[in-house]
Amino acid sequence: MRPWLVLFAAFGSVFAAGCAPRAAKPLPGEPPCTELACLSSCAKGDCASCTEVLPRMHSASTSDAAASVQSIASACESGCSSLCAPAGIAYSGLSEPPIAGLSPDRPRALALFRKGCAAGSAPACNLTWYGAGKEVSQAAVDALTKACEGGGANACGNLGEMYVKGEGVQRDDAKGAALLQRACEAGDMKSCGGYGLVVLNGRGVPADPRRAAGILSRGCQGHDFPSCGYLGVLYVDGVGVPKDVARAQQLFRTACQGGDRVSCKNLTKVE
Repeated sequence: MRPWLVLFAAFGSVFAAGCAPRAAKPLPGEPPCTELACLSSCAKGDCASCTEVLPRMHSASTSDAAASVQSIASACESGCSSLCAPAGIAYSGLSEPPIAGLSPDRPRALALFRKGCAAGSAPACNLTWYGAGKEVSQAAVDALTKACEGGGANACGNLGEMYVKGEGVQRDDAKGAALLQRACEAGDMKSCGGYGLVVLNGRGVPADPRRAAGILSRGCQGHDFPSCGYLGVLYVDGVGVPKDVARAQQLFRTACQGGDRVSCKNLTKVE
């Protein structure tokens, strides 16, 4: 027998023992399993083990990252619904930072989102709509409704826009406004922009330019750049706020630097 085979034989049983799930309860702060055991247990649907695997999805090691994603996806399919959203994001190719060595698989991502949504995961329900290319359909409305009812602020905002625009649902300004308000107040800054506009124009709520300006200001402060642009227009026209072209320029500039093209055009008009 070659020396290295002897060495492997001597340590093989120790290595195997170290990868087996621990019989004793882990001490406080101690992981519930070793790396390989966690991967195996997670893939079999042990949700607790998956908490140790999730951080490894962003490992610099291509093999570690890919194995972790596959394990998390298997756990989702085995019933760990809270893991369907992160697994789907990884396969969608939109993960930040990207997963090393994992090729995007959009159909797999959508299947994982749908699996999680069916099991009651609000994030997965919201992502189902994105995964389907923001397709406007009854299925999308159902998924977003489920996500919104589960506490997903972004889903409430997306659903609110559908009701305001009458896309995929019968137009209902009052319901749309209520959903946008709920989302904005829950911290979805993009929805503050939409809610500010419906308040400004009296869509489903009494028109109130001054209140609209306050809502748009909140969105702008939360880095929703279209909100900054909308607010800039109010300052140009003196609607709901005192007329202040210098302030409008500042807001248009902020929005333009944030990628809002309409604000870039408006900035050239007021300079």
